[in-house]
Formats: sequence, C-alpha cells, structure tokens
Amino acid sequence: MVPSVGASGAIMALVGIVGTTFPESRLSLAFVNQVVPHSFSADTGVKALIAIDVLGLLFGRRFFDHAGHLGGMAFGIWYAKYGHALARRHRDAVVENWHRLRGKP
Repeated sequence: MVPSVGASGAIMALVGIVGTTFPESRLSLAFVNQVVPHSFSADTGVKALIAIDVLGLLFGRRFFDHAGHLGGMAFGIWYAKYGHALARRHRDAVVENWHRLRGKP
C-alpha cells in the first residue's frame, strides 16, 4: 500500500468539467505544440485520459495513481452534469444558515 500524494486527481476533475461543459473546445499539449503543431477536442482528450488510466490500472502500472485520476475525472464529469445544479439549488439555504451561525460581523 502506497499513499497517494499530489493534486493530479483535482486537476483531472477540472479537465472532466471542461471536457463535459465545452466538449468542442480545442486543446493542445504544452511544449509539444511547438515541435508538432496539433490540437484535439476536449471530449477526445477526456476519453484519451480515461483510456490511459484504465489501461494503467489493468496492466498494474504504479508510476501514476490511476485510480485517483479516474476518481477525479468521474467527479468532474458528475459535477458538470449534476453537481453544479444541485449546489445552486441549495446555495441560498446554506448561505442563510451560515449567516445565522456566524452572527453579525
């Protein structure tokens, strides 16, 4: 058992949100674009990252935390589709409770 460190799962969540919200936006890889000009859709990037991490899990590659990446990606996709609306629906009640608990500033 090895602990997982870093922020790659959170970054994958952000990639999942962007890829789900704006699937046709064009992305490219930093520094590689200077050598080989290219771009791909955010939807294709999300699918490729999922495939890479699933293969990493299946073949037992341990250099990256593939499960952490997939968890972050799954959360990002879920949040883009359902979580944002859920948070907006309950936002006013949470803010009102916070102000009541906090008291006057």
